[in-house]
Amino acid sequence: MITREALSTSEVLLDPLLDARRVELALLDDLTDAQMLGARAHFLEPPIWEMGHVGWFQEYWLLRGPGGADSICPARTRSTTSFNVSYTRRWDHRFPSRAATLAYITEVLRRSVARLESREPRGDEAYFYTLAALHEDMHAEI
Repeated sequence: MITREALSTSEVLLDPLLDARRVELALLDDLTDAQMLGARAHFLEPPIWEMGHVGWFQEYWLLRGPGGADSICPARTRSTTSFNVSYTRRWDHRFPSRAATLAYITEVLRRSVARLESREPRGDEAYFYTLAALHEDMHAEI
């Protein structure tokens, strides 16, 4: 019988988290810097915003919330959180470069994986690891 505990081990939670990032990066890899900003459109976000946002979301729920860690980059909260920035205003920011954004989301993932691998997650932590993977998958949907 498959139990809830069996579905929330570090090993089980790690694969979806890594796969979500692999899919996102594969979608963004061929875009030019101009395409990373994209054209302003109703109910769309610039791809560079999406990239930073999934990193911010992961940092917020996996590292800062349950882990109590300080923000890796406090300025990101002002430009990549949907709590603070309406979708209509997401083109109005000066975004960090693609390289800086990639470095940020890579560091967030590295720390998230290290935290996950350091011990078996509690139930609430397992929920947020699943949420972060599904959130990133959602943003990668075409």
